[in-house]
Amino acid sequence: MRAILALTAFLFFVAVPVAAVTALIVLHRRGFFAGLRRIHVQEGTLARDAAARGWRYRPTGDSWLLGITAPPFGMGDAQRVFDVITGSSPAGEFVAFTLELVLRPGSTDEHVRRWRVASVPLPQTTPQIALSPDGALAAFLGAEALESGAHDVIVESHAFNERWRVGTDDPDYAHAVLTPAVVAALLDAPHDVGCITIENGNLVAASMVPVLDVDWIIHALRTLEAVRAGIPSFVWDRWRIQDEGAVAWVPDH
Repeated sequence: MRAILALTAFLFFVAVPVAAVTALIVLHRRGFFAGLRRIHVQEGTLARDAAARGWRYRPTGDSWLLGITAPPFGMGDAQRVFDVITGSSPAGEFVAFTLELVLRPGSTDEHVRRWRVASVPLPQTTPQIALSPDGALAAFLGAEALESGAHDVIVESHAFNERWRVGTDDPDYAHAVLTPAVVAALLDAPHDVGCITIENGNLVAASMVPVLDVDWIIHALRTLEAVRAGIPSFVWDRWRIQDEGAVAWVPDH
């Protein structure tokens, strides 16, 4: 019995601390703590840069902040929102944040993807239009992204059709939205603005580059504002969704 008690004491007072120290060494070698420091520094930099422009910063937010279902939203098995920035641009209020999508959480092949997101409100809630890029990024997004909406929409611009895939359930509505001014704005969009969506009264841009920064927000907002300005006013009356349950994003102050 004494031998068992001695062995138990040894395991508790010696083996457990040694295992804990070993685990800390492994985490350190794998850069875990360096990663935490980088995240902390990144948050501080983003908060400072946002404040310098009169914008507001919150470290976390609601994972259903915008109520968007088009890809990349809803593609993961779990998601969270962080680095939330709200403020005003020349054309009005906006919200930007990082969206983290977790694929197969808790499994040995768990994978995390992070998206930068920027959104501006629209005058009315209208049907969904999901624009995803053609090419390598479209292939990476997978079939779920490419199958948004029941119809592909083709416009007269060959360059636009080569760059963007447009998914919608209402082609007439999509053609009304895709005026020459909107097509030009989308062709001028930076290539790190990977997806653009109209849904739930929001116009949203998303990019799979993982680091949210003020420069990207400015570029994304410039594209969104040009797109919004190019949509004819009759669209908001003709295709307005009369749904009192739909709640569009409203920035907090």
